[in-house]
Amino acid sequence: MSTGKPIWVAVNEQGRRIGASHPNAKLTNDQVDEIRDRHEEKGETALALAREFGVSRGCIRKILDYSHRAQTPAGWKKVMPKA
Repeated sequence: MSTGKPIWVAVNEQGRRIGASHPNAKLTNDQVDEIRDRHEEKGETALALAREFGVSRGCIRKILDYSHRAQTPAGWKKVMPKA
């Protein structure tokens, strides 16, 4: 059951939610940027970042190799927030 007003979320070309607005997202877009910056600029390891951000090493690896969380929004759609 949803409550409140509809919110706008980013979607890809197929109309699927992407980034932090995806229902399974555990990290914000700012956290993803921070993870990439710290790895690329400071050489922090995937394992250390995974422990700090509370996600798996595999999740961090996919973020670092840009196979996850690398889409640019193709549009926006309204959805009802979950309770």
